[in-house]
Amino acid sequence: MIFQKVPVQAAPSPLEDKVSLPSLSSRTGATLVFVALTLVALLGVASLAIDIGHLLYVRTRLQATADAVALAAAQEIPNPTSTRTIARQYATSNEGGDTSVLADDDVQLGLWDTGARSFAPGQNPPNAVHVIVRRSAANNNPVGTWFARVLGIDEAGVEAEAIATKGGGGGSRFLIDDEMIDSDEPVIEELADRYGMGSEEIISDNDGDWFIDLPPGEILELPTGQVGDEGLFDFNQPGFPFTLTSDPSLENFLNYNEDSNSWRYDEVPKRMLDPLVGVDRVDDGSIYPSFVSPNCQVSPVYKSDISALNPVDGYPAVNALGWRRGLLAFKILGVGRDPDGSGSRLPNLIIEICPPVPDLSQVEPGAGSGGIRLVL
Repeated sequence: MIFQKVPVQAAPSPLEDKVSLPSLSSRTGATLVFVALTLVALLGVASLAIDIGHLLYVRTRLQATADAVALAAAQEIPNPTSTRTIARQYATSNEGGDTSVLADDDVQLGLWDTGARSFAPGQNPPNAVHVIVRRSAANNNPVGTWFARVLGIDEAGVEAEAIATKGGGGGSRFLIDDEMIDSDEPVIEELADRYGMGSEEIISDNDGDWFIDLPPGEILELPTGQVGDEGLFDFNQPGFPFTLTSDPSLENFLNYNEDSNSWRYDEVPKRMLDPLVGVDRVDDGSIYPSFVSPNCQVSPVYKSDISALNPVDGYPAVNALGWRRGLLAFKILGVGRDPDGSGSRLPNLIIEICPPVPDLSQVEPGAGSGGIRLVL
């Protein structure tokens, strides 16, 4: 019997029998399509980012213009005509001669409430001005787009607003005596220890600038005495003799020093200080919240008690001929606790120490007088 060798053929794979694998060239083509679509999407996003970046740049410029316009216009409060005139001038100047960014209706006088941080237009008397500068279709000056046009967005509106107030800054309203700031107060002792100073030293003027040396930025809760021995005296009263233009002026009064070796000794006649008319002791803690303000003010701080006297010509009066520690620049942040809960002691005040004021001639008497500032 003769055997013949027959070649053995492998059985086909079930996968090869049913699936046809793509060739290398077809896979490369699919990748190129995917890359192309991805590049289109990336270019679209990048193009929109350019438009968005340009809009943000315009917004930043408009905000700078709004701030400048509000600060300038606030100086003309309460005159609405002058306020709008100055606002237009500054808007045009800051926008390179473009007169369209500020409409008359976008300049409003009103009342700024510091506590609520709110603006009420049309209130009398006004203490603030609210402005809005716009690049918009309504003002016929919208911002054109470049790449967003493919999405049907040919232009966009951009605006910025600002509120500036007039008053309440750079003022002086209170006299303070040692019931409020004294070397044996625990908060003063703790602060002095922290700065490596004596408690008497830290509430004295050691560098000759006439401001006591409590460090700016420190926040302190200080007592204000008790009824009958108050530490806070308010001269926001009729009859107070010192103003910016009087002779002697408020600057002279703030500079007064009872040390006869000081040039400040002769700043005011002593008869004007005893009695000092138009100054009343603060003996009602319920009115303390009305003193809270974000503005810094300057007050004389007395080393000895200020004595309350009988009224003079119907006005309250005190003896302010006591020795002074110097001046304190501060703002009242809030009303603190009632020290003993009995009502006999007045509430504490929470204050923040401000830097010394370089020019006392700019300090104005009373509440609501003085500086221009942005609040929004």
